[in-house]
Amino acid sequence: MKRKSIISLTIFLSIILLSCAPRVISHGNFVEKSQAESIVKEKYSQDTIIELIGNPTFIDTRDNQELWFYAFYKIKKHLFFPEEYQHQDVFVLKFDETSKAQSFKYYDSSKIQDIKLSETFTPIEEEEINTFKTIFSNLMPYSGAIPKDNNF
Repeated sequence: MKRKSIISLTIFLSIILLSCAPRVISHGNFVEKSQAESIVKEKYSQDTIIELIGNPTFIDTRDNQELWFYAFYKIKKHLFFPEEYQHQDVFVLKFDETSKAQSFKYYDSSKIQDIKLSETFTPIEEEEINTFKTIFSNLMPYSGAIPKDNNF
């Protein structure tokens, strides 16, 4: 009986200790510098790049120049403690007029702040909400019964 208690206690403590181990969470597409250099050197097309490393995190088309951004980061998390960023990379790929890879920039954790973000934003058209629509939208599910042009 004593032996079963010791085994049970050992298993229980092992489970408790293992649950305290940190979790490492990775997000995004990791692109190595050597891979980025070969993409530009071979002048890969956008379709080929998507096949190789996946879709970009976001695309910027300012100044008639298409830029693809690939962001990757790794987070370490302990139970209920705040997350710690372990590693962060951003790979920016620039295309020429024929949609072939032209050049790239690689930003690691120490140079992330060097990325220049746009100060402009895209305006969003907000829908005007009137009292009639507010009252009756709560009473019936919306199925196009209320006209969108708000001419009541």
